[in-house]
Amino acid sequence: MREALCAALRLVPGVTVEAARDVSGREGVAFVHDDEVRRSELIINPGDGCFLGEREVANRAMPEHGVAAGTTTSETALTTGLADDLGAPPEPR
Repeated sequence: MREALCAALRLVPGVTVEAARDVSGREGVAFVHDDEVRRSELIINPGDGCFLGEREVANRAMPEHGVAAGTTTSETALTTGLADDLGAPPEPR
């Protein structure tokens, strides 16, 4: 399923694939879409296709919102893991 999703993302007009790091510093591959307002990045682990995070960056200044061009406006990272017991901290994958 992950492989099929990645293949489909490569077919979306305007989407490019670039090396990227998520907000946690993990290396990944970003599916990037740029328009006149924002740059959107969907970051995945190229080894297993797991979602690492996303980032949105302003491509133009939006002074009405106090946002300069190049400002990261949204950024997330996702970590998954398995726990042996309910309530136990998971071991990162």
